[in-house]
Amino acid sequence: MNMLHSLRIATVAAAMLVAAASSLHAQTATVDDTAKFLAGMMPSADSPLVPLTKEAAWQRHAKFLDSAFGQLEQRQLSRIRAWADTNLAAPKPTMFYMFSGPDFLYANAFYSKASTYVLSALEPVGSVPDLSRLPRGGIASALYNVERSLGSILSFSFFITKQMKTDLQAGQISGTLPILYVFLARSGVTVKSVSPISLDDQGAAYFAGENAGSNAVRGVRITHPELPRPYRAWGYPVTPVVFQLVTAFMMYYLLTERPVQSLLGLLIMFSGLLIYAVFRKRPDQAPVAVSSGHE
Repeated sequence: MNMLHSLRIATVAAAMLVAAASSLHAQTATVDDTAKFLAGMMPSADSPLVPLTKEAAWQRHAKFLDSAFGQLEQRQLSRIRAWADTNLAAPKPTMFYMFSGPDFLYANAFYSKASTYVLSALEPVGSVPDLSRLPRGGIASALYNVERSLGSILSFSFFITKQMKTDLQAGQISGTLPILYVFLARSGVTVKSVSPISLDDQGAAYFAGENAGSNAVRGVRITHPELPRPYRAWGYPVTPVVFQLVTAFMMYYLLTERPVQSLLGLLIMFSGLLIYAVFRKRPDQAPVAVSSGHE
C-alpha cells in the first residue's frame, strides 16, 4: 500500500509540473511568431500575439509591409534569384557578408542554398521583448520604429549608416535583431531559436552563459529547421531508430522493475524542465546581433 501511495503521489506531482510548464510556455510568444508579427504576417493560431493583430496599428503595419515587400520582390529580389541560379552554379554552404547590417534579405536572395550565413557588423544587436506584455500604445510605437528602420533598404536596397545609428537605438525594440526577424519571416524562414554567441580574440566561440572576456565580439545565433543540413548521422535513418528503440526498452524495463525510483527520476527531470521554462528568457540575456550597415 505504501508503495502504491508513493507511486500515486509521484505521478500526480509529475503531471502538475508538466501542466505548469506547458501553461507557462503557452503564455510566451515563440521567436517565430514574434518574427512573423513584426513582419506584418499572422502568427500561429494559438500565439498570445494573435489578439494584437486586431489592433489598427498592426493592420496598417501589415498592409504597409505587404505592399513594400511585394514591390521589392517584383523590382529586385526575383531578378536577383534568377541571376544567382544562372551565375552561381556551385554555391558554398557558408555565406560570409562583411559590413552587412541586418541584411539577411539580399544575402538569402543571392545565396538561397547556403546552410550558414555569417553577417558581420558594428551596430548593436539589441533585443526584442515579449510583445504581448508591452504597455498600452507600445505596439504602435514599436511597429513604427521597425518601419522607420526599414525605410532605406526598402527604398534603395541598402542601409544608410547614419540613419541606422539613430533608428536602431529608439524605443523598446532596438538594434539589428528586430530587422533580422522581419527579413527572416519575409524570406519564408521559420525561426527555431535565437541565442547569444561571442567570439574571443582567438576566434573561439562562447555561447549563452559562458564568459568570453571583455574584448569579445558579441553576436547572436539564429537557427531554422528548413536549411539543408550537409551532415547526417552514420547509417541515417536506421541508427537513430535503433537508438530510440533501445532507449525505449531501457525505460520500460526500469519502470516495470523499479517503478518508485523511476518515477522519482522523472519527477526530477520534469522539475528541471519547469525551471528551464521559467529562466530561459531572462531579460539580462538579451541577444546581440551580427550585422552592420553600409553607405
